[in-house]
Amino acid sequence: MVVMVVGGTTLGAVQFPPRLDEEAAPTPVPILLNQRSPIDSHGGYSFRVKTGNGISHSESRTASRHGKMITKGSYSFHHPDGTVHDLSYTADENGFHPSSDLLPTPFPLEPWQEEQVRFAEKERRLKALRDALKN
Repeated sequence: MVVMVVGGTTLGAVQFPPRLDEEAAPTPVPILLNQRSPIDSHGGYSFRVKTGNGISHSESRTASRHGKMITKGSYSFHHPDGTVHDLSYTADENGFHPSSDLLPTPFPLEPWQEEQVRFAEKERRLKALRDALKN
């Protein structure tokens, strides 16, 4: 009976060895900068955060002249290959507008495509003029 208990314990230890790598607690990332302004009466705010692993994020929200809210910000971090990802953005009543060298860009238009765009713009202007003259 004793042999079975010891043998079972030994088999269990071999079958399920401790995983030291997975059980080790991750190293906390230090916060180097954490500036925040309180939300004002119009809903505006701002913050800046920077961490020890190269992540930074800043953002501000303010009211425009027309009373609409505009959010502007930027963030950056390091990709595993070492390249830095920088992105700035604006968000307003017309949507989210990111800007970065790493964002994909469309192919340039062919000359015939540009001509079609110009023609369509001209047609829209003429229609608007005709509609204005009808009224």
